[in-house]
Amino acid sequence: MYLLPKAEMSGRLGPAWAFLSGYPREFVESVPQSPRAGEREHTVVMPVEAPKDIVDHAMAVGLLMHTSDAMEVGSFMFGMPADQLTPEDLRDVCMETCNVLGSCMVISDDGSSVGVELGLPKEVSAEYFSELQSKATVSVTFVSESKTGNRVVITVFDAIDLSIVESIK
Repeated sequence: MYLLPKAEMSGRLGPAWAFLSGYPREFVESVPQSPRAGEREHTVVMPVEAPKDIVDHAMAVGLLMHTSDAMEVGSFMFGMPADQLTPEDLRDVCMETCNVLGSCMVISDDGSSVGVELGLPKEVSAEYFSELQSKATVSVTFVSESKTGNRVVITVFDAIDLSIVESIK
């Protein structure tokens, strides 16, 4: 179950990416994606809480982000050359990216998703991300692939096994 119409999500992701990175990028709906090389170090999951009358199960937003994309966003976000970013900087970039892009998918600008709250993003292993995929159903996934084949993947998960989402809170 996703909380916003998919067309609205799609329309909001590109401008949110431009806010984070300084340049536009298109996000298209896709099938669920597993971490690839270059993304395995940048997997983030963020719990989403909603009133039981809106959603009767646990939800989470997951982000896969290629290292080069994290470096570009970090350079723009912190106003410094990418080669000066620390691993902690890249971690912060990925968590903030998950927060911003995830909010485009579950929080409405018009207040129609009142009571929906985003939890704190948490960096997780690629194995954990894959486990979440196996213990959840995917509501929707959007992918943005660069000309060089690097991608940013943002997914809303509906948890079948609540323990997997509970462990990230």
